[in-house]
Order: sequence, then C-alpha cells, then structure tokens
Amino acid sequence: MIRRSSQVVPMLISTVAVAIVLAASSAGEAPVHELTVGAQDLALTNGLAAGLIGAYGRAAVPTDLLAWQLSQGTMAEPKAGLPVGKNAKGEDVSWTAVGANAEGVIEDRALAGGYLFAVVNSSAERTMVLEATGFYVAWINGEPRGGEKYGAEYLRHPVRLVKGRNVFLFRCERGRLKARLTAPPAAIFLTDQDMTLPDLVAGEKGPFWAGLRLVNTTDERLEGLEVAVRAGGRETRTSLGATVAPRLTRKLAVPLAVDAPAVGAEDPVKLELRLRARAGRRTVETPPFALELKTVPATAHHSRTFVSEVDGSVQYYGVAPLVPGPEAGNAQAVRPALILTLHGASVEGIGQAKAYAPKDWAVIAAPTNRRPYGFDWEDWGRLDALEVLAEASRRFATDPARTYLTGHSMGGHGTWQLGATFPGLWAAIAPSAGWHSFSSYGGWTAFKDPGPVEKMLARANDPSETLDLARNFLHYGVYVLHGDQDDNVPVSQARTMREVLGKFHPDFAYYERPGAGHWWGSECVDWPPLMAFLKDRARPADADARRVEFVTADPGISSKSRWVEILAQRKPLEYSKAAIERDEAGKAFKGTTENVVRLSLDVEGSDAGATITVELDGSKVEAVLGRGDGRLYLERGEAGWVRTAAPSPALKGPHRGGGFKSAFRHGFVFVYGTRGDAAEDRRGFTKARFDAETIWVRGNAGVEIVPDTAFDPANFKDRSVILYGNADTNAAWAKLLTGSPVEVRDGAVRVGEKRYEGGGYAATFVRPRPGSDVASVGAVAWTGYAGWVAASPAQYFISGAGFPDLVVFSAEALKSGTAGVRAVGWFGNDWSLEGGDIIYQ
Repeated sequence: MIRRSSQVVPMLISTVAVAIVLAASSAGEAPVHELTVGAQDLALTNGLAAGLIGAYGRAAVPTDLLAWQLSQGTMAEPKAGLPVGKNAKGEDVSWTAVGANAEGVIEDRALAGGYLFAVVNSSAERTMVLEATGFYVAWINGEPRGGEKYGAEYLRHPVRLVKGRNVFLFRCERGRLKARLTAPPAAIFLTDQDMTLPDLVAGEKGPFWAGLRLVNTTDERLEGLEVAVRAGGRETRTSLGATVAPRLTRKLAVPLAVDAPAVGAEDPVKLELRLRARAGRRTVETPPFALELKTVPATAHHSRTFVSEVDGSVQYYGVAPLVPGPEAGNAQAVRPALILTLHGASVEGIGQAKAYAPKDWAVIAAPTNRRPYGFDWEDWGRLDALEVLAEASRRFATDPARTYLTGHSMGGHGTWQLGATFPGLWAAIAPSAGWHSFSSYGGWTAFKDPGPVEKMLARANDPSETLDLARNFLHYGVYVLHGDQDDNVPVSQARTMREVLGKFHPDFAYYERPGAGHWWGSECVDWPPLMAFLKDRARPADADARRVEFVTADPGISSKSRWVEILAQRKPLEYSKAAIERDEAGKAFKGTTENVVRLSLDVEGSDAGATITVELDGSKVEAVLGRGDGRLYLERGEAGWVRTAAPSPALKGPHRGGGFKSAFRHGFVFVYGTRGDAAEDRRGFTKARFDAETIWVRGNAGVEIVPDTAFDPANFKDRSVILYGNADTNAAWAKLLTGSPVEVRDGAVRVGEKRYEGGGYAATFVRPRPGSDVASVGAVAWTGYAGWVAASPAQYFISGAGFPDLVVFSAEALKSGTAGVRAVGWFGNDWSLEGGDIIYQ
C-alpha cells in the first residue's frame, strides 16, 4: 500500500547519525509504502530519483555531491522538483518521481549511477529481509548495506525497521532497481539463493565442500555453529568454527560428509541440513534445508569445489575432463596437459568449460573470477585463477611443462594479463576477443593534467598495464584470435597487440575471423587452429633457459621468472626489469636491472664450494656456495651489488608486498571497534558489515566479522585483519598497530610529523601484522562522522581502482576529488615512512 507522506516537522532519520534535514512541506514528497502488521511482503514500487553528480568508476577517490551533503548534514529531504545540485555541464539535477513497471522494476536514466529515495511506514518495529538488485549501496535508516547491480536476485539482507517512518536511499547502477521486503521464515535460516555446489563425480570419495548462506535476523552474534547433514539415513554433525554477525547473511564453508554414488549411477544425492548456533543466551536452529547434488560420470563436464586460502570461502571451477581416444594405448601413462580457460563477463565457469569439447590430451579447467563479472581477472580474480591452476594441477596430475592459458572477452583480457604477470607458468597463451588493459577498454579512470597526487594514484594501477609488461610474452608462444566485426571488444585491441608483438616476438600467430562478431559460437574459444597451436608447444625446463628477461610492476603480485626473482624495488610500483644471461653450467650470470634493489638467483644443483660469478649493472660479485645454498641473494647498495643473506620476512617482499588491497588475503577477518559512544560503535559495525556484504556480492566471499572485545590475536594466527574505527574506538588497534607511523584517533590523523585535525578525515593503509611473516593489518579508519561517510564507498573492491599503501583524505574529496587527498603513497621496503614515497597535499 502506498500513500503520500504527511511529515510536516524537521527530524533526523538515522540510527547512526546520518543527517537528512526534512523540510516542512508536503508538496512533492516521496510516496510512502505502508507495511501493515502481519504483512509478509512489500514491494518498493515508487520513489524519487536523482542522477549522480560526481563519478565513481575505477577510482580510489570518487566524487559524489549527495554523499558529501550527507557527510555535512546538509542533504535536504528529497521532493519532486527539488534540485540536488549542478552536474559537470552546469545543469540542475533534481529529484523526479518514478514508479515500477509491471515486473516491479523501477527504470530511469537517473538510476544509471544516481539515487532512489523511498519511504516505508511500518506499523510496528520488526525485522524484514531485503531482496533487491540494481544498486551498489542502500542507506537504510542511515546504515549502509551492500548492493548487487547486475540483476542477480540472490541478495537477502536482514533489516530492522523502526515503528513509523523508515528511509531507504539507494545508490543505483545500470538504470534499474528492483526491491522488496519479505518476512523471514525463522530467526535463522538457510537460503537456496547463491549456493556454490559441487557435482559428484561417480566413484569419488567425500567429503565435498558447499558454500551455503545463513541468514541471521537476530540482534545477536551467532557462535558455536554446528551443521547436521542427513543423507541415506545417516546423520553427521560438524562444528564449522565460524561466527555470523548480527543481521547479516554470511556465506559459510560447509563440509558434506557423503561419497559420490558408484560408477554407473546417475541418481542425485539428496541431503537434509540443519544448522544450530548460540545467539546470546539462547540456542537457535534453522528449519530443515533440502539440498540435492547432481551425479555425473567422470567423462562429463562438471563443477568442482575447493576452500580458498584467500578468505576460507568455497569456490568452484568448471571442468571439461580428459577423455582418452581409442588409440590412447601407452599414452595413458603420459601426464595430461592442462588448459586454464577464463570466461567473459556474465559467464559462469561451468558455462565456459561446456564451450569446449573434451580432449584426449588435456584437461580443461575454468575458474570463476569469483563471480561472472568479478574482478576482470585482476585482484581477487587473479588469485582465483592461480588457486584453480594449483587445484586442477594437483587433482588431475597434469604436466607443468604443458600448461596453457586462454580465454574470451574479459577472459581474453585475463589471458593477456595473467600471461604477462606470471610468464613462468605457461607453455603458450591464446587470448580470444580480449582487450589488453583498463586504459584501453573497460572504464579506466584517467586524470587530465595529473599532479603529484594523481600520478601516485595512477602508479598503483601499473600492474594492470599489459603493454608495459609485454616483454614477458617472450617466454612462450602467443596465438591471437578476434572477429573483425566485433562490436563489443573492438578488433583494434587485437591489432594493437599484433603490432606490439610483431616488433620483438619470434613465436606468435594472429587470426582475424572475417565477418565474425564478438561471440560466434563455441569455435571462438574451442578453435581448432588455436588448440593445435597450444598442443604443439611445451615449456622448456627452467635450467635450459640461458637468458631471462622479466618485468614486474609489483613483486608482491609477480616476482619470479624461471631462475630470476625480483625481491624489492627502489621506487614502489614503478616497473622493475631484469635481463640476465647465464652460462651452461649455471655458474656465471651477467646482465642489467632497472628499479631493483634486491633479487635472488636460483643456483640449485651447484655443489657446495662452487664459485658463482655475477656481473650486474657494472658491478661484479663472486660467491662461494655453502651447503644447502639453493638461492643466491643480492642487494644493490651505493657501491653496487653485494651478496647478502636471505632477506628478513619483516621486510617487504613477494611474501607481503603492500598495496592496501593486499590486506584482503590470508583468511582475512574484519574487526570493528566498540569503545566509542553508541553511535560510533554502530558506525564501526555497519561499515564492516557493508564491506563484508560488498565483497560477498563481488567476490563470493564469506567474511567473519568480530567485535574488538572478541578478538584474540592467538585465535587468528597468520590471518590478515582489517580494523574498522580508530585507535580510540577499536581496542584491537593497540594489539596490531603499536608503532605504526600512521595513527588515527577521534578528531585527528597523524602521519609521521604531519597532523590533520577535524572529524572529517578518513584513511586506508596497510601494515605488516606483528608476529606473522605473511599476514597484514589493513585499517579503514575515520576521525568522526563525516570521515565515516567519506570512507563508505569501499572502492578498494573495484578492479582497476589502484590503492597505494596509504591514502588519507577528507570528506571534501567527495566534492572535489583528489584535491581532498592529504597524504598518499608507499611505505619503504622496511615499512617506514622515511624510506617510502609519500606525497603530502
């Protein structure tokens, strides 16, 4: 039911002090959706829309005038015809009334990045579940909730409605929004939306892993989670060792203690699950949840699941299995090749795998990029590809010398990117209809007349610039495939790469399909000449390589090629290069480097007492090997290169290299503060919850959120930690960031000797975690309410948005962009400010 609002007095509508000033007039006000007592469902079908004044895109520092107004407490109650401000063309942007079509979808050009304002009047305080798509963030009574923008209708957010007026402010994407509220069936329950399930390959033994979402509608943190799985009359109980934060839907890694049916069976396996947990002083349990797993023969395309080391979530990959031909004979003893194939935008991994006919010489594995859109095969999409490569190589015992990389569209970009970033892994690569870099396609944020701050932010994107990594393609053969009538990814992308490769590459093939568009059937991935090109190539043994030429933008992402490893840079995130030759015996090395201060050379196989001679950049090192010296470590000082011991893990290196996004690895956990006042504590929790929801939507993650009072470092050993709040409000800060050169407190930020005062500052930065050689501490910090709003966008989950080690900015950045940045850059190789590269503004 919808009626017009009769609000006639100014008021605040926030549980966390988001100030929207309500005007004292009923003219043009938003329609009110009435939620009556006992109502089980309410569609949001009307509201007011206003276009975005600003820009998000692939930028670490977005602009958004309305968000700035929120931060300052000056946003006026939306009314039809009321201006929000002026856009870049100087035109007024005003609120306009919009309504849903027959399918319940609100469509309007303003919603392509802009806002929708809606009001729900609830006859009682109650919890409902938000099911919605088409937005990035929803501010519900002032609390941010993570959105889904691509049209997948699997979002289930428990929301607490107050009695009376409840305000929804959606920042939309793609011009469409569909939203409704439903009554939860129980205090906690499992949903069949967005399950990550394995296929059961006949004859294989369990357990198998499933990713299932538990909806917690209570105000309590769920602890002591236990799952009961019943199958075939047998029940098993397993402790999950996980918690679920209040009013959160978390995706859990659930082991299924079942075996696949015997070979020849085709019947699905049916299971019943129940989850039990402690919620404060009471025990809660889900209603029974039915689950069905498909059974497939080993020769069929299928999905396999695994537990990711990135975050402990369950991910899957599609498989086109090896099917030996009738003349296999003794070839059965030969290890199969592995083809890693990367899908395009909107495509599932299993759909990618099914585009290929099974081969008698190779297993084909299709990772997911964490989602059909995911991360463009960068950031966590890149990590997913590497995890699947390792999983499939182990599972199918493939030949590492015959590992190939291919992909289509966004997956073609991934092929260029992963091929250039990890050149030592592949025997050949074959991008199809791929774009090479964000800067050439894909919405990269370019700065006009960049100043020092913009240049520093742009440097964080250097790992994405394929053309600058192109010399790494020398490691293997390259086959380029593209349709000459492609109206999605222009053929100019392939032609650019043909021109680049033609200047130096001795082994590449190029084919433009006449008259072909973007997708011309399975042949545009399973193209016979492309497959023949891959099959004909094998990667030489590392020991057989006499010359290595390698370039990397970030050793924390990519450090190694064959027997050369770049361990540290002089200038962070500028390109580091090594071109080194060695003699046949592996005892003499000679070459040059750029922007390298530490490297190592693999001398495995040389005897103890052997002398290794290294000539680099005009300096000469002679090193006598000791027993067990498999690598030779070198460091460049003022006088040239010298031999050193293995670097301390406390220094930056391939194991932990920095960049704020790198903190979201190693089983990361979110810890929010509880030492502020009630409003501040609520801000810390809701920001952590928003980030968890956002990376679930974008990256199929299942993040654990804990209050600082429940965080014991010993219980989270070697796991990265993301802190929310500041040193005054989060008790874990003192446990993890003592001695940090960056300190954020209520009302002030300190960076070394620099100090910025006021409640409108925010900061993101990364530090090494004390007591761990691999884990990091990331801080999402603010000095007050306005800084919290400024920190809200979570652009660090956007691929192509580069984040240095440190960014300090004010809420003014929401209005003025990079002019609001106060400090940005990289800590030194020893994690110090003094040895780093920081720009202050």
